[in-house]
Amino acid sequence: MLDKLWKSVGKEGAVCAVCATLPPNKRVSYSQLHSHHIIKRGHKATRWDIRNRIWLCPTHHTLGKETAEYNEFGWFFSEGNCWLKTYRGKDHKYLLSKKHEVKNWKFDELLIIYEGLKENDKTNK
Repeated sequence: MLDKLWKSVGKEGAVCAVCATLPPNKRVSYSQLHSHHIIKRGHKATRWDIRNRIWLCPTHHTLGKETAEYNEFGWFFSEGNCWLKTYRGKDHKYLLSKKHEVKNWKFDELLIIYEGLKENDKTNK
């Protein structure tokens, strides 16, 4: 339930985050939008954290070798000038601080996350 909600909150009106940073002639024309975990979804501490999500068109998500799915380190956490640090600097710093956090959720904590996502969903409509 939380995974489905995390994928949908804020999708209405969203655009590919990478295409939005490119000159118009380099943007990809797409009809789909994918939610992508910046830190892999198996990382419990950030799995349902909205700051750990990026909206991507299929081209920037999985279609090619230079995509977020296949070059996660280069896009989000490389030492040099990576996309996340350049365009979402506060989220980059925040996610670096969470990257090695270990979390085992309690049921009441999951309910709080659920309510927060639902509230976020209401404000985006």
